[in-house]
Amino acid sequence: RRVTSAVGGAFSRVASCRSSAQPREAITRPVLPKTAPTATGRLSDSDIASVQRAIAADGQPVFRRMLAETLSGHDIEATGWRDDRDDEEIARMTMTYLLPPPKDIPDVAKRMVVLPEEIQGRTLAWYHCDEEAKALILKQRCRSEGVMYSDRFYVELTVEAVADHAGGVNLRQWVEVVWTKPLPWTQTVLGRVLERRVASDAATHFPRFVAIVGEVAKNA
Repeated sequence: RRVTSAVGGAFSRVASCRSSAQPREAITRPVLPKTAPTATGRLSDSDIASVQRAIAADGQPVFRRMLAETLSGHDIEATGWRDDRDDEEIARMTMTYLLPPPKDIPDVAKRMVVLPEEIQGRTLAWYHCDEEAKALILKQRCRSEGVMYSDRFYVELTVEAVADHAGGVNLRQWVEVVWTKPLPWTQTVLGRVLERRVASDAATHFPRFVAIVGEVAKNA
């Protein structure tokens, strides 16, 4: 029972959250989005058990490495994996971290948002492993604070790992910007820029995530 992904997009640097006393977020057993995946990958010499071990490894090396190597994240703090109190088949953990702002923001976005020197991020991750189906689904809900409008959305990443009957593991990723409150109508272009950037960066970083899972799995 244990799975995972990692924070994906660079404009998802504007989509994560660091806070000392966050209320416990309710979660449900992860399911796949109905849209097409944004990225795919494959681990030829792994199985679901080794992928699960990598995700659940002590110290969260998969997540720490993804944050550091793809987003220059630092001051990373993570809880251990715990069974969700509402569903013992789900494991959950949280991370907080600091990220530098992205350097290549489109001019139209620069005119609308002033970014701080560092962005405070928070990710809630949870997963479920179906041993009969030899499949694992990981969700990550990434938030930020201290950035204009960051309280109106979060980024949700979904990763599915499925055993291939011919051997190895196939992985797919989905990413979605979830708006909890609409932007002012004068800022709708900013929402479109953010959604495109998050999707593009998540797809760009996914091969690195797959590689890190494979590397950690060999040593887990």
